[in-house]
Amino acid sequence: MYKAVLFDLDGTLTKPESGVFKSIEYIANKLNFALPPKSELRNFIGPPVQLSFQKYFGVSKSQSEEVALEYRKYYQEHGLLDCELFSGVEEMLSLLNSAGIKLLVATSKPQKFAEAVLNKFNLIKYFYKVCGAGFSEKAADKSLIVKNAVAFSGERIEDILMVGDRKYDVIGANDSNIKCLGVLYGYGTKEELILAGAIQTAETPKRVAQLIIEGSV
Repeated sequence: MYKAVLFDLDGTLTKPESGVFKSIEYIANKLNFALPPKSELRNFIGPPVQLSFQKYFGVSKSQSEEVALEYRKYYQEHGLLDCELFSGVEEMLSLLNSAGIKLLVATSKPQKFAEAVLNKFNLIKYFYKVCGAGFSEKAADKSLIVKNAVAFSGERIEDILMVGDRKYDVIGANDSNIKCLGVLYGYGTKEELILAGAIQTAETPKRVAQLIIEGSV
């Protein structure tokens, strides 16, 4: 059984789309951008927000930092806590915690934002450490965040597992030479996760806990 498990936040523990979509719509209106269809807005959840603005709004890399700053200001005030917990998440964390597994968060969301969300749902008590992003694109790179979480865990590489819903989580895990379990209830697809290198997928938080505790992943 793994000694430490790193969890992505958005799409793995929480469902943030309401607050995220509202904040993107605000930015689109303020800066006169064409608002992408809702099916594409889902793709903003997971990667660093600067990359999404570059891809879907067509802004330059330097412009994306300015747009991200505007977005985060509005999101912090109006969208951050407009989110839900996926059904079964607290039970999953409680089971893993009771099994003696060290739990950490590794998220591209700024750390203070992540902590605020976890506090809203009274989940922070389950975590040994919350590792989030800084406010630049480089500081939001998932690979760097996962590496920080691996270091904070204090465990051997072979005793650490990443759990996430997007390819960025899998790539971050691969770059730290740890395995990644993909979840199918979030915002990524099974094809995306498997192609990126996830060793297995789980359809529910309860199944995530079962696989880890049974040593089946």
